[in-house]
This record gives sequence, structure tokens and C-alpha cells, in this order.
Amino acid sequence: MALPKLAPSKSKKEFLRHLGLSEDNEAVRRVYNMMKDEAVAGLQRISQTPHNLTVAGSVPQPPYSSNQITETAMHQEVLRIYSLASPMTRPIYDLGRFRDGPNEDNWVIRWCLWHVFRYRDNRNRRPRSSPSESPPADPQSRDGSEASGRAGEYWDPVRNA
Repeated sequence: MALPKLAPSKSKKEFLRHLGLSEDNEAVRRVYNMMKDEAVAGLQRISQTPHNLTVAGSVPQPPYSSNQITETAMHQEVLRIYSLASPMTRPIYDLGRFRDGPNEDNWVIRWCLWHVFRYRDNRNRRPRSSPSESPPADPQSRDGSEASGRAGEYWDPVRNA
């Protein structure tokens, strides 16, 4: 059964809570990372052709933002990600799948794509307090992933790549 939509601008914590998942669970973290990997693959497919862009005239250089991608391309990619989903991610995607007559969409996959685009186009990067400040060398969070060095933030393989 599909859950009500969640705005893509909501945080990872809110996203997981809305899905009834705990980010403290190692299995949830693995599935979440798989979902992000599938969204990154989708972003790469979308970005391969300028025909997916909404802009007229000169073609912008990648990375593209989600508002530069046509709704048709985005919708096709949402359906493609769902059709290619792993057995681990499919049950989570099913929570966001909805139909309106013959039309199908998936807010969970759209949330993941929006976040991948956001992290790739540098909009979510916070300015540092000084130009010479850099994160501590090789910090590790509780789950073994790298931390960003700022309180309350964790290393995200998409955002920090």
C-alpha cells in the first residue's frame, strides 16, 4: 500500500521516518545506499542526452539541476528505476508507487532523484567559515561511513563525491 507523498525537500531523517524506517538500523542504511546508487545511475542516464533538458538555445554544462530536466524524461526515469530495482529496494519503492488510471508514478524514487540532483549540482553545499577550513582527515561515524566534520552532519557518498 502506498504512503502519502512526502515533499522532496524533506530531509533524509524525515524521509526514512515517513517510510517507517529507522536510520539507526544497519539494514536500512544499506538499502538506503542502494536506493541512492540506483538514483545516481538514473541521473547518469538522464544526463547523457541534451534532449532531456528543458532549456532552449545554448545547452548548459553538467551537472544539471532537476529543474533543467523535462518532466517527461524525469517520469520515464522514475519508471525505469522502478523496473530495474533490486529485490532489496523494490519493497521500499512500492511504498511510494501510485496510479491514477493508466498513469503511474513513484514519490520515493522522485525523492531520491531530487536529492541526487541537489547534491550533484552543489546547491546543498554549505559555505565554510573560512576558506582554509577543511574537514578532519578520515573521520568516521558510528556506522563506519565518513563524517563531514561538522556537528550533526554525516558523509553522504552522493553529496560528498
